[in-house]
Amino acid sequence: MKKLKTAVLIIVSSVFWPALSHADSNIAGTWSGTDSDGDAATFVFNEDKSAEVKLEGVPLLSSKTMTNGYVVWSGDTNQEPMLLNIVIFSGSSESGRIPLVAQIVNQRTLKIQLPRDMTTRLREFTESEDVFQIMATKQEN
Repeated sequence: MKKLKTAVLIIVSSVFWPALSHADSNIAGTWSGTDSDGDAATFVFNEDKSAEVKLEGVPLLSSKTMTNGYVVWSGDTNQEPMLLNIVIFSGSSESGRIPLVAQIVNQRTLKIQLPRDMTTRLREFTESEDVFQIMATKQEN
């Protein structure tokens, strides 16, 4: 009987533990906050890899607002910090890319930095006038 309990515990742990670990690093959802200049910022990372970026004073970047184009996010959410990209496609060709560096602080807080020039690849967080920093809160659906 003890062997059966141990086997069941191992099976249950192997099924649920990866889901819990993955949930901690999952950025899917809508994250809103204020950037380092005091402007509103919202990032939407959908599970299907589509994305939206709303920055105050800048037109909405979304597949919904594009004619014959779309916006996706890509990157590795398993590394610290995460190196993410917002990728813009016109037709089937990539027409732009915004590199982000991000870190899940806790289940409800995401730290994001992006370069002011929107092109320089950040590899780590930096304290610089050359980057925007956003402490974003995950929004309820």
